[in-house]
Amino acid sequence: MARTDGDRVGAGRPGRRAIVGHYGRIAALLVVSALFAALLDVIGLPAALLLGPMIAAIVFASRGWEWELPKAPYQIAQAVIGLLVAKSLDPAIVATAWRAPWLFLSTALVTVAIGLCLGWLLARRGILPGKTAIWGSMPGAAAAMTLMAREDGADWQLVATMMWLRVIMVAVLGSSLAALLGAQHGSHLAGQDWFPPIDMRHLAETVVIGVAGLAIGRVTRLPAPAFTGPLLVAMVAVYFGLARPQLPGWLLAASYLSVGWQIGLGFTPEITRKVARLAPRLLVSLGGMILACALYSLVLARLSGQDLMTAYLATSPGGIDAVAIIATSVHVDVPFVLAMQLVRFIAVIIIGPLLARAVATRMTVAAP
Repeated sequence: MARTDGDRVGAGRPGRRAIVGHYGRIAALLVVSALFAALLDVIGLPAALLLGPMIAAIVFASRGWEWELPKAPYQIAQAVIGLLVAKSLDPAIVATAWRAPWLFLSTALVTVAIGLCLGWLLARRGILPGKTAIWGSMPGAAAAMTLMAREDGADWQLVATMMWLRVIMVAVLGSSLAALLGAQHGSHLAGQDWFPPIDMRHLAETVVIGVAGLAIGRVTRLPAPAFTGPLLVAMVAVYFGLARPQLPGWLLAASYLSVGWQIGLGFTPEITRKVARLAPRLLVSLGGMILACALYSLVLARLSGQDLMTAYLATSPGGIDAVAIIATSVHVDVPFVLAMQLVRFIAVIIIGPLLARAVATRMTVAAP
């Protein structure tokens, strides 16, 4: 029987039905992503714009749907997130860190050491491979660590699982503590300025920083060059007042959507089964990491003279964006919290790849 035009696959091209079905699934993924993001935002969970699409993509991928996001949108999204982090480099935050650099550096190193010990233990007991264990145990910078883990050849789906499980745990605990303190959590998405007036000069500066950062990241072979290159260039430009990236709400939403999809679509049925099998041990280990950082916050509060909530958020191993949202909703020293998170973020970006490779090499050599 002859095929109809809609079923024919001529010259290696998919048929019309296949094309319609493919784009229909993408449209369905977009709708489900929006629903999940709205739900997470309503319950007060930070980073809903990233977590919602990521969870939706995991649902689709775990049911056997295979689709890879085009490379260009994904790289643009990485650059935008790098620019977003760099915009938080406010002079007040830098001044706060500069008043007691030893305190900020030592706290960053302690929290990184806690993550390193956890990663070493997971690798030593054979629960996870060396690189995957270290990347997944690095405190903070969830999106950045997942991006760099993928570039470094680690099992990035497991890294993403560890990172975002911890972000959710920290966000839920932090939000609960904030609620106990009487903070009012409104809708972050409803308060977002989605379509602000466009300043062509700042927009041009944003494009130049992104392109230059990507080029520098590739030439210098930085880990996740599309993210770290624009991040470093933007940090220099923002700190010295050379430029101020313009990142409207619609661009941030599209970027979070792209990164969330890219992470979530990697969760094939096989990976999903592996994650389900490891979930109990991962939850216990991540809970131990959060507890260790919380205990150290008691020391930090004593050394810095800050209140316990400020110290807890400053040492919390969640993403800097999630912590920032919680910090701005309660009565804490926000510049102190963000300065501590930013110093640790930079430390992890610098030493994370070195630690991952060193531990992986040591584990390989020690293996019988």
